Amino acid sequence: MNEAIELRRLGKTGIEQRTSIVVILSWIILWAAIGFNVLFLLDEWHGFFWGFILSGIASVLGAWLFLARPSTRRKTAATLHMEDHCLTVKGTIGDDKVRIDLNEPHRAMLIRSKGEGRIMFRVEQLDENVRSLDRLDLIGPLPMVIPMRISGDAQSLIGFEPGVAKKNIENAPFSLVSSGAEADSTMTTILAYIENHSAKRSEIYNLRVKNGAVRLEKNGFVLVRDDKQTAFDFSDDFEIACLACRYPHDEKKLDSQIAAIYLALVPPHSKTDALVFELFAPEEWIDELPTTWDIPDEAMQRSVLLYDDNPVAFVAVNALKRYIERIEPSNPVLEILRH
Repeated sequence: MNEAIELRRLGKTGIEQRTSIVVILSWIILWAAIGFNVLFLLDEWHGFFWGFILSGIASVLGAWLFLARPSTRRKTAATLHMEDHCLTVKGTIGDDKVRIDLNEPHRAMLIRSKGEGRIMFRVEQLDENVRSLDRLDLIGPLPMVIPMRISGDAQSLIGFEPGVAKKNIENAPFSLVSSGAEADSTMTTILAYIENHSAKRSEIYNLRVKNGAVRLEKNGFVLVRDDKQTAFDFSDDFEIACLACRYPHDEKKLDSQIAAIYLALVPPHSKTDALVFELFAPEEWIDELPTTWDIPDEAMQRSVLLYDDNPVAFVAVNALKRYIERIEPSNPVLEILRH
């Protein structure tokens, strides 16, 4: 596909607020200027009536032409190109902001938010140690046809967008300038292009861990500590252990509305080698899950953190659901992972 796809950065830039202020101030100033000039020159008050109408039209057109339109152009001045087995995002002067060669080692994640009707995909170039180099994040509509496998599900993708107080949107994900059916078709085309170049795709994910290292591979999680590796293959049997406590971990703070949930995959006869995951949930779950367990502190000190708005965390949650659905499908923690 040689046709350039127009992109913009997600996040609030204050264009709407600045435009509204400029319109109101210029409207008042022009209205007063026209009204008082007509009153002074012709000794007529009807200048305030016509001035109100004319100044309103002039203020809206002026603010759009000289403020909103240029600002919008700056925000949408990026294009995505899919050619020569590369995904390239070019800036306003044709410089490459992002360039990912899909014929070289890369990783692709597709996160779906059914409630918002949106998807986010991340494509990143990898080095020989499977570390991320250049990266493209794109959020768009959830199309009817999804050529790629869903990597994970999220309730909302709003966490990937810059907040109201965060003015810098240079590192925010891109989104499509187009909308409606055109945007759906464009997203399907992009995903199909990425899927057609999946020969060099890696399925190894480095997870965020308090201490040590944990990888998610095609066959399951791998716990790395010192020179020892413990594999948690999807087909093996493990004990599922759960713990719920108030967050922060202070029982005196009874106004907390969040529960910290710990979930452990425990190998047979080896609780020290347990792989612990930590996530958040509404405080009602404290009454639904055990509040004590016998997992050693050593295992808890290297827990995997799954409460970030990070595509890798959603991929890990998706993998965790596979374990529980096979080993203990009636475990209530499965409901937490699904939502």
